[in-house]
Amino acid sequence: MTVYQMYFVDETDRIAVGEDVECADDSAALRIARAALRHRDYPAVEVWDHSKRVGRAKRFDWIAPAMRAAESRAQHPSGA
Repeated sequence: MTVYQMYFVDETDRIAVGEDVECADDSAALRIARAALRHRDYPAVEVWDHSKRVGRAKRFDWIAPAMRAAESRAQHPSGA
């Protein structure tokens, strides 16, 4: 098992919160980071294995385009 660092970034792309998570491999660490992002109010999360950047996920990277469009309309109704 490897200890990975998850960094949740704010709207200005600065680290807001950092957490360590122990995972079997890079893909498991990214899955856990994406799941954690769903329950946080940050636009993105980066996963690092010490000095190696494993990956980055944005809040809507894994949501189907139809769902993304519906959420956008709900947040920004026409005429507003």
